[in-house]
Amino acid sequence: MSEHMDRRSFLRVAATGSLLLSGCLGRASTDDDSGQPETGSSDDGSDADGGEPFPLTRHGIEFDRGLDAVEDIGLDPGGTVTNDLIAGIDDGTLLRFPAGRFRWDPGARVENCDRIGFLGSPLGTAIEVPTGANDQLLRIEDAAEITFENFTVDQTNDGAVGTFLLWARDALHVENVRFRGRANREDGIEPSAFNIKLLEPDGVGTVRNWVDREGSGWASYNGSSGRIGALVRDGHRGTLRFVDCDLREFGNNALYASRCQGDVQVSDSYFENNNVASVRIGGEGSFVENTRIVVSEDRYEGPRENEDEAFHMRGVLVEDSHADLGQKTAGAAVRDCEFRFEENPTGAPAIEVWSNGRSLSVEDTSIRYDATGPSVIRRENYGSKGRHPPGEPPRWLRLDGVEVDGDGETRRVVDLRDADGSRIRDCCLRLPRSEGNGINVVRSADVVIEDTAIDVAGTAVIERESDPAVDLRTDCDGEGVDDESDSASDRSS
Repeated sequence: MSEHMDRRSFLRVAATGSLLLSGCLGRASTDDDSGQPETGSSDDGSDADGGEPFPLTRHGIEFDRGLDAVEDIGLDPGGTVTNDLIAGIDDGTLLRFPAGRFRWDPGARVENCDRIGFLGSPLGTAIEVPTGANDQLLRIEDAAEITFENFTVDQTNDGAVGTFLLWARDALHVENVRFRGRANREDGIEPSAFNIKLLEPDGVGTVRNWVDREGSGWASYNGSSGRIGALVRDGHRGTLRFVDCDLREFGNNALYASRCQGDVQVSDSYFENNNVASVRIGGEGSFVENTRIVVSEDRYEGPRENEDEAFHMRGVLVEDSHADLGQKTAGAAVRDCEFRFEENPTGAPAIEVWSNGRSLSVEDTSIRYDATGPSVIRRENYGSKGRHPPGEPPRWLRLDGVEVDGDGETRRVVDLRDADGSRIRDCCLRLPRSEGNGINVVRSADVVIEDTAIDVAGTAVIERESDPAVDLRTDCDGEGVDDESDSASDRSS
C-alpha cells in the first residue's frame, strides 16, 4: 500500500467490506480527542495537523507510513464510521484524524499488528459514542507498539459508554485523552474506560494527561460491573506509568491495578471521590508519588444511588496475593503525596493494606482528615480476602515523614495488625478533636515508633500482644518524651 492510498480506490474496495492488508486485520475503530496543544507535535517537533509533513515518529515508536482518515481513508466528519468503512490498516501505519467530530460505532478490532497508531488533531478531534453503546470502541489485543493520542471521547448520548482495550507487547503511549459525559447506565453494566496491558516483562507504557471528571456514579459498584477508570489485570507483565492524569467519581476504582504481575506507577496526578480506591496497586515496583487524592461530599454533584451497597472511598488500596497469580514481591510505596478527606460518607481510610496485602512504605506524605471513620491508615490482619490467600511476610507498614492533621473523628489514627517489623518515624499524628487513640499495635513484633508526635484525646499507643519500642516527641516541632511515661502507651490484653 502506498504512503497515501488513493481515496477513490480505497472507497471502492471498502464498499465491499473486505479490505485485507498485509499487516493487520481491523474493523471499525472508535476514537476521539482531547485537543490539547502540547500533543500536536511529534518527537521531532513537526506539526501533526494538516498541511505539514506527516510526523512518523511518536514517543520513540517509528511508523512506516501515515494516512489521513479523511483524505486517504474517506471518513466523513459528522457522519457515521461503520465497521465496514475501516476494514483494514496496514502494519506500521499511523492514522491521523483531522479536527472534527466522528460518530463511531463499536466493534473495531485490530489483530496481528506490529505497530499501529491513532492520532487526533491538536485543534480538537471528537469521537461520539452512539446512544446505548457500551461495547469496546477499539480493541487491539497483541500489537508490539501502540499510540493513541489527542481524542475527546463524547459519551453524552443516553446510555453511551466509551471503552478501549489496548494490549501491547513492547510499547504503549496514550496521551491527551479526555472523556466527556458520565458513564451511568440503567442496567449498571459500565465497562472500564481503558483495559490496558504490557504483555512482555520489559514492555513500557505511559498514559499521560488522561482526564475524566465524571467517571460514573460514585457509588456505582454494581456488583463489580460498575465503571473502572483503567483496568490492569492478569497478563500485564511490564511497567505502566500514569502521569498527569485527572480521574474522578468512578464507582469501581479509578485505577484497578493490583491483580497483575507487572508494575504500575502513578505520578503527578489528581484523583477525587472514587469508590473502592482512587489507586489500587501492589508489589515492588508499583508506587504512587507526587499525587493529590481528595474525598469531598461537597464537591460531588452526581447521582446519589446505591450508597447502601459496596461503597468505600479509599485513597490508596494495596493487595499482593491473588488466588490465581500467587504472591507478588512485596514493596509497594506511596511518597510525596497529599490526601484530603473532607467529608467521606463511607468512613473508609485514606490508605489501607488489605489482609491479602504485603508491605507498604509511606514517605513524606500529608493527610488532612476532617472525616469520620475507624482509622486514617490501616493495615488489616493476617487472613484471606474472599478467595484470595493472606499476604505473607513481610507485612510491615513503614511511615516516614507522614503528617496526619485535621478535625476528624476516628477510633485510631494508625491501625497495625499482624505487621511485624513496622516502623513509624518522624511523623506527626494530630487529631486533637478525636476521642480515639493514636496508634493501635496488634500481634506485631519488632515494631518501632520513634521521633513521632501524637496528639489525640485518647491514648497515644495501644498495644495488644505486642511490645513496640516507643519514643515520642511532645509535639510536631518539640523534643522527645520518655517512652516509659503513662501517656506514651497503654498495654492492653
